[in-house]
Amino acid sequence: MRPATRTPSALAALAVAVIPVVLAGVAPAAADPGPEARLLIGWQPHTPMPETAVVAELVGDGPVERVAAISLDVVAVPAAAAAATLARLRAHPGVAYAEPDRPVEAAATVPTDPLWPQQWGPVRTRTTTAWDTTTGSSSIVIAVLDSGVDAAHPDLAGVLVPGTDVINGDGDPNDDNGHGTAAAGVVVARANNGVGAAGYCWACRVMPVKVLDAAGQGSTSTVAAGVTWAVDRGARVLSLSLSGTATSSAVESAISYARSRGAVVIAAAGNEASTVPNYPAASPGVVSVAASDAADVRASYSNYGPWARLAAPGCHVTPNRGGGYVSFCGTSSATPAVAGIAGLLLSARPATTGTSLESTLTATAQPVGTWVVSGRVDAAAAMASLIGPLPAAPEPVPVSFERVAGANRIETAVALSRRSRAVAPAVVVARADDYADALAAAPFAATVGGPLLLSARDQLADAARDEVRRLGAAVAYLVGGPAALSPAVEDALRAAGVGRVERIAGANRFDTARLIALRVGGSSAFLTEGANLDPTRGWPDAVAVAGLAAQQRRPILLTGRDQLPAETRLALQQLGTAAVTVVGGTVAVSDEAAQSASDPDGDGAPQIALERLAGADRWHTSTLVADRALAAAATNRLWLATGNDWPDALAAGPAAAASSAVLVLVDGRDLSRSPAAEAWLTAHQSGFREVVVVGGAASLSSLVEARVAELLR
Repeated sequence: MRPATRTPSALAALAVAVIPVVLAGVAPAAADPGPEARLLIGWQPHTPMPETAVVAELVGDGPVERVAAISLDVVAVPAAAAAATLARLRAHPGVAYAEPDRPVEAAATVPTDPLWPQQWGPVRTRTTTAWDTTTGSSSIVIAVLDSGVDAAHPDLAGVLVPGTDVINGDGDPNDDNGHGTAAAGVVVARANNGVGAAGYCWACRVMPVKVLDAAGQGSTSTVAAGVTWAVDRGARVLSLSLSGTATSSAVESAISYARSRGAVVIAAAGNEASTVPNYPAASPGVVSVAASDAADVRASYSNYGPWARLAAPGCHVTPNRGGGYVSFCGTSSATPAVAGIAGLLLSARPATTGTSLESTLTATAQPVGTWVVSGRVDAAAAMASLIGPLPAAPEPVPVSFERVAGANRIETAVALSRRSRAVAPAVVVARADDYADALAAAPFAATVGGPLLLSARDQLADAARDEVRRLGAAVAYLVGGPAALSPAVEDALRAAGVGRVERIAGANRFDTARLIALRVGGSSAFLTEGANLDPTRGWPDAVAVAGLAAQQRRPILLTGRDQLPAETRLALQQLGTAAVTVVGGTVAVSDEAAQSASDPDGDGAPQIALERLAGADRWHTSTLVADRALAAAATNRLWLATGNDWPDALAAGPAAAASSAVLVLVDGRDLSRSPAAEAWLTAHQSGFREVVVVGGAASLSSLVEARVAELLR
């Protein structure tokens, strides 16, 4: 594949979405085997034997990379043996397809003057008219799969969400080529900021996914990995300014995966002035984009034919890597124009499905001749078609807002208890300022039918004591040892009328979570990060899942990032766990730690079904958890807590579950800093009638509350 510009280059593998695998027992080669060839193996849904065993049998070595979302392995074999190995793989009943890992390239830029004096593209596509409806939304994320993006460019300041660098295997998708920065600028260069140009969807966000190196080179495996990585992290639109003449089952599988999750995939037709189909543009389900000039004539370099669905302006003035602006021409430039228009449409109607968006873009295009199937994209016509005649507004259903807060975190926990329970047979008490032991406490509080209250180490606050009396609790469970909650707290609880005070404390936080899990019981569990070296980060995933765990009475177990603790392994064995849901991405819980949870006996034969619930950041993960809670029990009650600090949300989990509400974390200072949460609220704007804001204005500001009210009303 090539970028949709005219300089040869290729796509690279997305390292974050590709899981390295080491196959034990394979001895190193005694001599240099010579040139290698990379092969792609797509697996059937249920192979007759373990996939690693098939690879060992037919290839002789383990996979070098894996794209788990589409059951794809990448293997390396001697080039001389590639044909024979492919034949053996294709004959195996567990293999859906086997193919070479073919090179791909960025669509090379057509040389022009260094700056373009006018932006005729948005005018020609009537995007200026569509801007009367919307200039985009920060909740709409457009993934640009390219050479990365120069985040320091002033016209791209603040427009990026976290991305990834597949080439170098890290989370810094900095652009060392320039192609990706130019493509991103066409989509989202900020307007009315006194510098440079305006992108098509200047209020949207871009997710940079670096799949091209400094020379613009990569492979089909990297395209497949990049697509799945972006979709798994919330991208609604995928812009691929790259192309090649060979089909790939791996890439087509990734495209199907993206479309099944509501995303639209837009790709460049290429720049050879040819009718030969280029891929992935010509793949099923892709919106392929050719380039047109200011008169709606095919650009001389653009590919075309019955496989090219749309045309778009092929030249734009756009940010240049390192500063300044360039004229960026080619189908690589036309593709992000369509992606930006798609972002505008989703901003106006966020609930639009990917297939509906594709249909709208193609059905409303302006005819320009037979060189493309549908015509040149028309943003105004697409917007009018999508919005349609506005019906009479129904009488608004009022949404009630209530803030539940105390003067501090201890009193906020008391207020949550008062809001959710009239009486309780038991209470659970955890440390307020050093709450690692409490991470697993939410489902236990729900199991015993009481609230989660917080306390200082040596003194039970008067408000907490009075709440215990009000509830009439006969039993109090202290989470953590005497170093967390001293005997003075036990004495205060007895003085408040509690008949039995019981302490649940292990040798460490992992062991305490194990002991709590045994009280909760069940055949499935959540697994979250329980220790890290950054005290400012906290444990957002454990907090995010607290409400769902309380709702489902499902224990929360803790792990280190890279190693499953012995205490957690023992808990899985003692519970007889059949299924584990890992909450959070690989930055929090590595694949190695997660895989260890599926095989707590360590005998190499996984006994536990494993799934991962992970978004691009803590806000996205929280919305995925909320979706799971809504799927289990529909409700019109929403609780919001800050994701910047944790005790309020920790105590809110069991309280929300007791109130039949779903809990979502947001940035308590600025909702736009949690774009996934803002998008989720927009998508569910008609679903909630009762909103509880947890914590005082210092935790979750009145401005955030007002913005949420605006979205829901």
